[in-house]
Formats: sequence, structure tokens, C-alpha cells
Amino acid sequence: MCVSYAIVEELAGFGARIHICDISETLLSQSLSEWEKKGFQVSGSICDVTSRPDREKLMQTVSSLFDGKLNILVNNVGGIRTKPTVEYVADDFSFHISTNLESAYHLNS
Repeated sequence: MCVSYAIVEELAGFGARIHICDISETLLSQSLSEWEKKGFQVSGSICDVTSRPDREKLMQTVSSLFDGKLNILVNNVGGIRTKPTVEYVADDFSFHISTNLESAYHLNS
């Protein structure tokens, strides 16, 4: 079980209404189906957090779902491409910056 799944399970178990995002429509649908069977109030969106337009759309969706009031934001995204430093190319650098830094900054501001 991944960390984000466990966070949703814990918060939903306390009765929280939750909205999650995932880059994978398949994984998102599977998780939402499992949580629905458990009676949890979880909705979801497809979102690539490396994409500024996707992040903006996500925040608009969340704002409308929760009437502009967000009590908790769990920004549990991150990624790494492991290889020797001398093999890194510009795309690897962009991936790390957009996934691990830009997304956290823009989703929290």
C-alpha cells in the first residue's frame, strides 16, 4: 500500500471528505472504487502535477467541491530518476524541478 493510499484511508476513517488526484486514470478508478465500497467520501481527478494548467484545474475543482474551504492539504507527490549524475539530461532536471518543487509551491500557494 502506498503512503497516499494510507493517508486517505486514515482521514476517511475519521469521516473526512477527500479529493485526490492521480496521473493514472486506471489507478485512480481502482482506488475510488475500493473506497466507495468502504463507504468513504472520496472523489478524484486526473492530474499531472508537472503541468501548471492541470494543477490550476485541480485547485478549481477542489475549490468548487469544498465551497472554497480547504481544511487539510496533503501534498504527497514526488519522483526521482535514479542514474549516475553524468547521465542526467535537461529533461531529468525539469522532471525533478516540476514534480518535487514547482508542484509543491503552486499547490500550497
